Amino acid sequence: MEKFLAAIQARLSRDPQTFSPLLRPVSPQGSRRGEDDLCGGKRQTVLTQTQYHMSKVTISQVAEILKKHREITPAVLREVVEELNEATQPAADEDIKPPAGKKQYAVVVSDPNGVLKVDLTGWVVQLPENASPHSVVDRVMKAAHHFNTTKKGRLIPVKSVGEAFESIGRKFFVENELWVKTKLPVYLIRSDNKLTEAPTA
Repeated sequence: MEKFLAAIQARLSRDPQTFSPLLRPVSPQGSRRGEDDLCGGKRQTVLTQTQYHMSKVTISQVAEILKKHREITPAVLREVVEELNEATQPAADEDIKPPAGKKQYAVVVSDPNGVLKVDLTGWVVQLPENASPHSVVDRVMKAAHHFNTTKKGRLIPVKSVGEAFESIGRKFFVENELWVKTKLPVYLIRSDNKLTEAPTA
């Protein structure tokens, strides 16, 4: 935003009327009025964030608005767009964050006695803090039975816990105070609950 305002201020200093269609004064309540500077014996308006409010617009939208004003020549419009494009380009040394990658759930199971001998999958759910975790399956059953009484459920009833998690709408679980975080099963990772001296490569 600072770069954008700086580019507009530079243009405004040369031609105060260029951006008048895009700017509107902020309500005087809770803000100070516009500031004026004397420049070369003439009073020049200084563009500040406290004086004007600019909505989020693209450079192409700015250009389209300026085209509607006959006093702005094509040469001036081209120069303004070039300046805005240059001002909004990220600096060479500016950190550009890579897009966030997709994430998945996994459950780490504490198994210090080696009881689990096979790989398992499961679902992640939430329930009230004071509720018993052992009531989860019962809540799933109630949600499934309710769903199977509906028009859609009678047409395609769910017949297993996995089908219930994957196919039943959120409201059927919520009415039983159960919040499903993974509709599809995730891996349960076995752990002996011990830390090795050095992690494996």
